Amino acid sequence: MFYIVYPLLYLLSLLPFFIWYPISSGIAMLLRRLKYRKEVILHNLRTAFPDKNEQEIQKLAKDFYLHFTDSMVEMLKLMSISRRELEKRGSIDVSNIEHHLANDRQVIIMASHLFGFEYGNSMTALKLNRPVKSVYMKLTSDMFDKVVKTLRSRTGAFMVTASEFPKESPGILQRKEIPGLIADQNPAYIDSAYWMYFFSKPVPFNSAPEKLAQRANAVVVFMHSERIRRGYYKFTTSEITTEAAATSNGEITRTYREILQNSILQQPANYLWSHKRYKWTREQIREKRWMDSKPLPPNGNSDSTP
Repeated sequence: MFYIVYPLLYLLSLLPFFIWYPISSGIAMLLRRLKYRKEVILHNLRTAFPDKNEQEIQKLAKDFYLHFTDSMVEMLKLMSISRRELEKRGSIDVSNIEHHLANDRQVIIMASHLFGFEYGNSMTALKLNRPVKSVYMKLTSDMFDKVVKTLRSRTGAFMVTASEFPKESPGILQRKEIPGLIADQNPAYIDSAYWMYFFSKPVPFNSAPEKLAQRANAVVVFMHSERIRRGYYKFTTSEITTEAAATSNGEITRTYREILQNSILQQPANYLWSHKRYKWTREQIREKRWMDSKPLPPNGNSDSTP
């Protein structure tokens, strides 16, 4: 089936952006009318931005749908986009990463679900001319999983499933390849997570990226994604630490959280609000894993996502 679906998708990817973006607008409108994950999106936005009024929340949700469908188009276009076109649509500054690589340091990128991450992944690999091993959650469909892995690997941004990464990571670090870790999704095992506020409510953050960085004494950077205009992005990096082994538990994750929140505040609709970020109750929080500088909320304070 892969050898039938992939060529068909490739042909579709050849359609120019000026055809695809009106289609994306239509799909975004359809998703709004079908109320695709509407309650989750609105709940996330209201929780993250309690100071915004309902009109502002609804506007963010509307903008989110368009950014979401545009990101699907941009992923599809990666199947056939040329390097010249990709570099035209995204500017990237990875000079601080290049500096550390030149000094034979291990670098780990902590990325996020800011839209544009598909381009950012690809452009980082192209710019550094070094394999980027991005960790992802395997799709339930083996065929579509293979499609996604194939299109993302065109530029040297190779994909490693979260389940495969523990056994692959020693070789990745030995070869000084660059792990790219999306650190803002709900971890599979909350017992080992680091708990802290994400905007106004406590959530679990995956502790694995921080622990890997500490073991490797890596330089850890955050990858920013700024939407300049439709289809065009600016990517920059911020150093989280240059000596991960010297950090205390939770320190890297807290810094990551702060930088991510600031990035989201600059462009609130440019973040993947359709996943259940605030689905945890107060009773589910692992108090011994609380890593925020602010105190744990009182026992009576609980929150859950519809």
